[in-house]
Amino acid sequence: MSLILEVFDKIVEFFTDTFTSYLTLDYLLYIVLGLFVLALIVVYIMSANSYEVKANKAISNINAYLVANQYINEDNLVAFNKLMKSAPSDIRYQWQQYVLNRDKEPSKYLSRENCVEKPLKTSTYHRSITLLKSFSLILGTFALLLGLAVNADQVLIPVGITSSTNAYAVAIIVLRALILPAIIVVLAALYGIFLRSRVNSLTATIYQAFYDFERNIDKAVTTLPDYIDFETLFTKQEIKSGIPLLQEYLERRDRQQQEDIKRAMEREAEHEKYDFDSTGIDGSLLLERAMKESELFIVNRKRLLAEIEQLETEKENNKKNFD
Repeated sequence: MSLILEVFDKIVEFFTDTFTSYLTLDYLLYIVLGLFVLALIVVYIMSANSYEVKANKAISNINAYLVANQYINEDNLVAFNKLMKSAPSDIRYQWQQYVLNRDKEPSKYLSRENCVEKPLKTSTYHRSITLLKSFSLILGTFALLLGLAVNADQVLIPVGITSSTNAYAVAIIVLRALILPAIIVVLAALYGIFLRSRVNSLTATIYQAFYDFERNIDKAVTTLPDYIDFETLFTKQEIKSGIPLLQEYLERRDRQQQEDIKRAMEREAEHEKYDFDSTGIDGSLLLERAMKESELFIVNRKRLLAEIEQLETEKENNKKNFD
């Protein structure tokens, strides 16, 4: 046990000597600023890949395409769906839902609530701003503590702690230690202001562009082909993962194909042709008489079924009374 304690004491002593010998204000500045720059890069990547940026780019590209191509048909179907595949998943999913159902206008699926308001509530852009604020506070506190330690080691020890120099030395330590945290807080605040102004501008642009998007998409789908291949509609990743919407699409397509085959077989079925010309009977009169007899048969059948149902009811009632 004593051997383990000795090893632990040597490790602590090693890091203590290293800290006091090599960690100067210059190294502290490099370390803290390096971590801060790394945080800024991470925040920038998060904001650049946020829903606001992707949705704004996708909606602008789709609007520009629909201005040049006002209707979606066989010629531009693949190109338009390629734009939809590059859109964020919320927009792409609603477009796939419309193509699958087609029971109402696409703007009912691709609405502001589904494609703008709901996704913005869970966007990574605002989380990146919160992350920057939290990390800058933590890093500023860390820099302040290290700054106090380094300055105390470099100011108090060489000068010595006396009653005359104590207040002056402490003031120098605090001021020198506050410089780096103040720089971090100011830079983080300025970058946060930039991010907020940018996201407000992106959100306003999305809402303005989405009005034209709804109007353009409703007009464009009036010539949309009845059949769209699943490789055109879904991305390779969605096809590979086999999303539920794809499975529903394939099942519906199979049912549609079966119905088309059934209708085609009915159209191709050969019906027996009756020719009454040789008997001298007018075919139209015979058809009219057959229709009347059929109507009479149906009426009598309904009447008899109603009478049978009434008798069955009376039978059940009599049986219950007897019991």
